[in-house]
Amino acid sequence: MGGHASYRVTHETRYAYAGKVTSAHQLAHLQPRNTSWQRVVHHVINIEPQPAERAEGVDYFGNGVVRFMIDAPHDLLAVIAESVVEIDAHAPDVAAASPAWEEALAPPGVWGPDSDLEVEHYRAASPMVPILEESIAYARPSFAPGRPWLEAALDLTRRIHAGFRYDPKATTVSTQV
Repeated sequence: MGGHASYRVTHETRYAYAGKVTSAHQLAHLQPRNTSWQRVVHHVINIEPQPAERAEGVDYFGNGVVRFMIDAPHDLLAVIAESVVEIDAHAPDVAAASPAWEEALAPPGVWGPDSDLEVEHYRAASPMVPILEESIAYARPSFAPGRPWLEAALDLTRRIHAGFRYDPKATTVSTQV
């Protein structure tokens, strides 16, 4: 599998207030990441009105963030991010060799020299994403004993795609699993 594509992405967020707002504090996650398969060729964020304070950084997950504060009265706030990214084909080869899923399932917090620490924080339950017996039962048919983990994961994603319909109005950010 090969290929390369270049994309120009413009993301615009506009806040039109009913009256004058005296200040605004914002946190924007609008910067694409450089990865082994994606290169950020150009990126800029323009903010109107001009912020009195602006700081750029990186969050816990490695994503670029911009924090800004506007302290002048305004009734319109526009945040426009423009990016150019180059993307290489990166889907895993379904025929690629991978160990049995049981071998790849080290207990959380047990890391060897080849552990992918980026995924470790997704393996533990959280208040909004508990480990549910119903979820385990749903996934179990994809994870037969000894099945290669890549084959099992791809099978699970196909089953989810076939068995669920996306409804953007079904949940909110506070809806539990």
